[in-house]
Amino acid sequence: MDKYPLFLDASDASTSPVVTFSYVDPGYTGIAGFANHLNGYIPLLRSLPRFCILYIAYSGANFKRAEERFSALVRVPFRAEVSTEVLRYFRLRKAREMKRYGLFSNDDIGWLNDATRRFHGERFEGPYTAWLSGNAGDDAIRREFTQENPAGQIQFATCLVNTSQPSHRSAQRRLKTASAPHFRLGECSLQLRTEENSAGRKELTPEEETRRGPAKFG
Repeated sequence: MDKYPLFLDASDASTSPVVTFSYVDPGYTGIAGFANHLNGYIPLLRSLPRFCILYIAYSGANFKRAEERFSALVRVPFRAEVSTEVLRYFRLRKAREMKRYGLFSNDDIGWLNDATRRFHGERFEGPYTAWLSGNAGDDAIRREFTQENPAGQIQFATCLVNTSQPSHRSAQRRLKTASAPHFRLGECSLQLRTEENSAGRKELTPEEETRRGPAKFG
């Protein structure tokens, strides 16, 4: 989908590695590009039990807005009771397939269009077929999808790349370089924010850079 770094973060030995997707801020004033980036990944993110989105930039100016957009597009919707949304999708999809359009409100139409993009693939097709045929009831579907993306499993982190006040053109050139697979995590300061909004700034030492950089970015 893009060439931004994608890696497994195994820095916390007490938990399994976390799939981490990154976005490199191109230096624009707005964050529309980040929103588009997230929308493109939402179907994949919904299939993962745990993940982190890493926002990389040479300035922290957009960090707050980026996290707010992340919360609106990913954190809040994913925290909703997934099984309830899946059952609503099944019922509206069935009504649409039976051409019972009189059952739809304007909100239902818009919601179904969005849900069709979110709930696609075998992860949902198998249960839908079983539910439609009567082989699986509502309770079975609730059990199937309960605790999808539980609290604490959706993370947002920022990475402020250390630099000595580069010019705008220089920053853009270096950001393009940072978007390549050889981007070095050791050149930035990380701030991780989970659903509980825990925060902690961590400056990576040269030893950590040497040890962790190759394992994460190849």
